[in-house]
Amino acid sequence: MIVIPAKAGIHFVTSIDSCLRRNDRKKKMIDKFEIVGLIAAVLTTSAYVPQVYKTWKTKSAGNISLTMYIAMFIGIILWLIYGIHLNSLAMIVANIVTAILTLIILVFKIRYK
Repeated sequence: MIVIPAKAGIHFVTSIDSCLRRNDRKKKMIDKFEIVGLIAAVLTTSAYVPQVYKTWKTKSAGNISLTMYIAMFIGIILWLIYGIHLNSLAMIVANIVTAILTLIILVFKIRYK
């Protein structure tokens, strides 16, 4: 039995089961939203693929902003750290793949000046 102090007195919780059941319901909702996150991750991450392909194919990166991609890469790494902290599969996978694609574009930008 757990004793929880309250304003009007003391409340007794006979088991932690009721608290855990609420967390289980939240976990199921998170799973549904994790699926939405994974779909969003695939769509937003795949948006980088045409830029990587075009830069590689044309061997030209003159119109790509180095400052923008450096800032983007740092932001992606920070999102990755945050995703790891939240243990969010969608955020972790999306940001790893996006960081790799962004890094490739940065390498192309430096190589194909």
